[in-house]
Amino acid sequence: VLSAGDLVDFMACEHLAALERRAASGELKRPSPSEEDRLIASKGRAHERSYLERLRTDGIDVVSIVGSPNSDGRRRAAAETIAALERGIAVVHNATFLDLEKGWSGVADFLIRTPGASRFGDWHYEAADTKLARSAKVSTLIQLCVYCDLLTALQGVAPQRMHAILGD
Repeated sequence: VLSAGDLVDFMACEHLAALERRAASGELKRPSPSEEDRLIASKGRAHERSYLERLRTDGIDVVSIVGSPNSDGRRRAAAETIAALERGIAVVHNATFLDLEKGWSGVADFLIRTPGASRFGDWHYEAADTKLARSAKVSTLIQLCVYCDLLTALQGVAPQRMHAILGD
């Protein structure tokens, strides 16, 4: 099963993608992240938490999906995501996709309910991801496109938009 991140890695560098695949299979050990990488990741998580808290402060109905990286955890999180979409929750945080038939998975930071018919009812969802950057990068757009494709399969209609929640 491939993820949006795997596709981004491949687009950036085929060798990196091959190394990541070997690490995922246990054949190689990933190097420890640098101090800078840990700092950037921490700032990215803080940006996502800040956006999540702003939604909740604004009184928006948000459900956070808690999953784990193992296959049972991903399956459970994907089922919880579908249940939240069917209920029409306004925003689903950490929405988990798992399409074993196509061989794709992913975790979108947010799915935002918007008016318009889908298999769920008179609403459908659009993907949104938080990024620290001040402008959208190609990797962000590729990642969001994968989420939109997975979301289209779930809701039976393509999202009209995708959203990058930037650090500006």
